Amino acid sequence: MIDGNPNMLKKLIPAETKQIFLPLYLRHPACIKLINSDLIFCGITEATKGFLLEDIPELYSIFFTISGKGLVQVGNKEYVCDTGSVFFSVPGKQRCYFQTGDEVWRYIWFHPKIGEYWHFLSNQDIIVGKFDDVQFLETAMRGFISEVISSDKMFEIDSSQRWRYVDAPNVFESAHSFDIRYTSLERQSLDLALAYSTLILKYLERELRKLVLIDVKSEHLADFERLWNYIRHHISSEWSLDTLAGRMNMSKSSFIRHTKKLYGKSPGNIIQTLRLEHACELLAETDYTVSNIAAYSGYISTATFIALFKKRFGKTPREQRNAFRIKGFHIPQ
Repeated sequence: MIDGNPNMLKKLIPAETKQIFLPLYLRHPACIKLINSDLIFCGITEATKGFLLEDIPELYSIFFTISGKGLVQVGNKEYVCDTGSVFFSVPGKQRCYFQTGDEVWRYIWFHPKIGEYWHFLSNQDIIVGKFDDVQFLETAMRGFISEVISSDKMFEIDSSQRWRYVDAPNVFESAHSFDIRYTSLERQSLDLALAYSTLILKYLERELRKLVLIDVKSEHLADFERLWNYIRHHISSEWSLDTLAGRMNMSKSSFIRHTKKLYGKSPGNIIQTLRLEHACELLAETDYTVSNIAAYSGYISTATFIALFKKRFGKTPREQRNAFRIKGFHIPQ
């Protein structure tokens, strides 16, 4: 155990190495959104000579190498992380990773946990591949940090998450070293932070789906994505299987088959996830009553909505709203 982390076996971080961690320990709506989507820990590292970490991770690990080179050792195997590569590994396997060569190893990293959002990562092993649009992902991360730290003092710390950051550098000092600036426009910062959290999830999901060889080039994928996007904008409507299949010009059995192939979920599970995510955003951004939020999210029964919400997020809607509310802080309608 090192610095209170039972999974860390060895750690060497030279003074020249720069790191910034997304402050997901804050009870900020954008941070809570990432945590509720099972993205537990992520950041940006610029590792210099001598940088080395050895651990037994409890979470998935994904490294996108922007420049330079690193090496990951897992058992008796070595995996090169060079410019343009992405490395994925599963929990429970002891590994050691370090910077190699003359150039700084600059990479962005993510540690999601096994859960509903990242269900398609189950049954995977170590994978090394190439990424496409990771520059957008890094931009979203930097924007997220900028907007969250702009309202940092308005939000309490979640002690259940803070222990992961016991050895993390100060986020404000790190932001300065990475030339990430902040603003004093708090309301706009909240909206933008939530937008950046969505971009992080979507860009990361797209890269990982391609990496694990899910058929993202399916001829139906673009049509399905348009369908879900349309539903997001009409989430309060009733969406029967007949209606969904009809919009895709498919039989019900074909629609179900393609949905499960592309997303690993049934159509009903996807619709429910979209409804609950919408409800969570309304809880954070409005003062609507729980019964109104249930209706606006497509639920006829408020009791059913509350039960499903608690099953998904581990809290009732009222408890979730209280997590968003900070003393003296009010989000107008």
